[in-house]
Amino acid sequence: LDFEIGLQASSNSWPPAFLPETGQTVYARLTPILHNIAAFGGRYRMGAKGKGRKGMQDLKELGERFNLHNRAENKSSKTIEWYEDSIGHFCRFVEEWKRKPATLDDLNIEQVELFIVDLRNRPVRVHNAPNARERKMSPYTINAYVRGLRAFSHWLYLSARTKTWALEG
Repeated sequence: LDFEIGLQASSNSWPPAFLPETGQTVYARLTPILHNIAAFGGRYRMGAKGKGRKGMQDLKELGERFNLHNRAENKSSKTIEWYEDSIGHFCRFVEEWKRKPATLDDLNIEQVELFIVDLRNRPVRVHNAPNARERKMSPYTINAYVRGLRAFSHWLYLSARTKTWALEG
């Protein structure tokens, strides 16, 4: 079962199709239903159809849209903070490495693998330790960053900002 849902939105309309009676966007209302379809092997993509969306390639700006989506879905502040940290660390890594702002094209498996290697090798200062010292980031923390990026990548795919789920797997 494959299908795509498209919503008509003007270039200045975000979030699209707000439902005042529930205080949610159409995306937030449809997401649980579509996740159930996916659980049974179905595939779907959600995305707005309208002007101005193709030009948005800045990863930080897309991260802000993702956070808006998560607030609309009433995700916890800790979850939203975790996503912000994951995307923010990745964007800073790309900016340091490429010397230019991170774009949607930078969110790919190869770049994330370089990010993982960088996180493994980068010393982290432990501030709450009695004798503050530097140490390596734990594998659990690195995995949390990658999970945050995978969730972001999945949202980019579902919201039709990408044609493929870049970090699927």
